[in-house]
Amino acid sequence: WAIHLFLVKCMISISTFLLLSLIVAFHAKEVQAAQIVLELAVCGLHPAPVWGPPCAQGSGSPKTAVTQSWPSFLGQAEALLSLAMLLRLYLVPRALLLRSGVLLNASYRSIGALNQVRFRHWFVAKLYMNTHPGRLLLCLTLGLWLTTAWVLSVAERQTVNATGHLSDTLWLIPITFLTIGYGDVVPGTIWGKIVCLCTGVMLEFNKAEKHVHNFMMDIQYAKEMKESAARVLQESWMFRQVRLKHRKLREKVNSMVDISKMHMILCDLKLGLSTSHQALEKQIDALAGRLDTLTELLSAALGPRQLPEPSQEATQEELGYFPQD
Repeated sequence: WAIHLFLVKCMISISTFLLLSLIVAFHAKEVQAAQIVLELAVCGLHPAPVWGPPCAQGSGSPKTAVTQSWPSFLGQAEALLSLAMLLRLYLVPRALLLRSGVLLNASYRSIGALNQVRFRHWFVAKLYMNTHPGRLLLCLTLGLWLTTAWVLSVAERQTVNATGHLSDTLWLIPITFLTIGYGDVVPGTIWGKIVCLCTGVMLEFNKAEKHVHNFMMDIQYAKEMKESAARVLQESWMFRQVRLKHRKLREKVNSMVDISKMHMILCDLKLGLSTSHQALEKQIDALAGRLDTLTELLSAALGPRQLPEPSQEATQEELGYFPQD
């Protein structure tokens, strides 16, 4: 495990060198010697990659019933340097401030200047608290839980109780967050109590910050309301067009139904006319047959006398000659 520990320390040293380079590049435009030196000193604290024998005891103090030793792979000085590396967490609010874009927003700057609000890290944190509360609380809770649990386990390793174990500190920190306080696991050292007190973080806007944030939220909500109203009008117009198309289609369908009904009526009329025509033809045939029969009867009744032909009869009528029977 000594080789792995040495490699981890080397990686920490390399990442620390890169971090210091980025800090110098960040302050390149506005050179502030005191701030640069302070940040380099804070970020430069880390366990040095020194190859040496593992320390079995932390500080050389006698092992009694009320004290416990540091782990065999980590000395007391290295543990303190490891805890000092947590001071680098001040870079997280700076990263959030630069990522939020508040400094680049002219509206925020102008309204903040009128209300004498300085856009710092706490304002951005409270801004995220009001815009994305679930995501921010989840990340903040998990980060604080893991960080403070590890710090508390390191701070409580010299006590007789079981708070030096990481599993117990992971149980203690949520209980402190929720302020339930079962009392089964409590911190035993002053540093452990300070860590538990620092876990309660209050995020609340003051009056000026709340006014700025509410004003910007009102503008954003008004814009979203206008966009929603425009979308509603657009959807209503599209719905009206669809209804008109549906009405025209229904009228066409009804007209097609009327055409089919008219076709059926015409077919019925045609069938009726054809039936009447056939009946009329039958009646005409029957009448022709009766006329033939009547002609035969008249011919038989007159006997041998011949009927005048139509041309001769017409000539006699013109001359006024009427034969006597």
